[in-house]
Amino acid sequence: MGCAGGLQCFALPLVNSPGTTVTCSTPEDALARIAATGATGGITGDDNANVQDVPAPTVAAPSVAAAPTASPAPAPAQAQQPPAAPVAGNSDFALQNGIDAQELNAEFSALNVNSPCQGTEQACVEGSFAQCVNGSFQLSQCAGGTQCFALPLVNSPGTSITCTTEADAAARIANTGATGGIQG
Repeated sequence: MGCAGGLQCFALPLVNSPGTTVTCSTPEDALARIAATGATGGITGDDNANVQDVPAPTVAAPSVAAAPTASPAPAPAQAQQPPAAPVAGNSDFALQNGIDAQELNAEFSALNVNSPCQGTEQACVEGSFAQCVNGSFQLSQCAGGTQCFALPLVNSPGTSITCTTEADAAARIANTGATGGIQG
């Protein structure tokens, strides 16, 4: 599946916690986000590479905001993994992560393809991964049998947006101690 609206798939640095995310974005946005970390060498780390050197993909990966590398959230192309339990000693943020994921899922349920967005905002819209491009959401469908959800991170405070099954999303949220299902 290709990225929507002329976007390409990139690994990007997370802002609020250690790790990276894989998502569809513009080459200019990817370059700016990487440069904002202080890393040099452009998108690929090769000082000679720049935005114009980034080839358009012939076959792009599904547009999924994958969890940070430390998170066990499954990508649509991978085999289903069992829900993760809160990590011992991290319970101080596990419950809050579950609540935050529920709140995001509730917010996402009110969005549609015509909802306005800003900047590089990402969301789940009508079960698809959505990224803001020029003030409107560009949707990319999740792989068969999955849909887009906000999920609690396991190893650090925060949430991620990814495609998984409804049962997996509910179990991951419940494992944080949050009650009330996917939307709280």
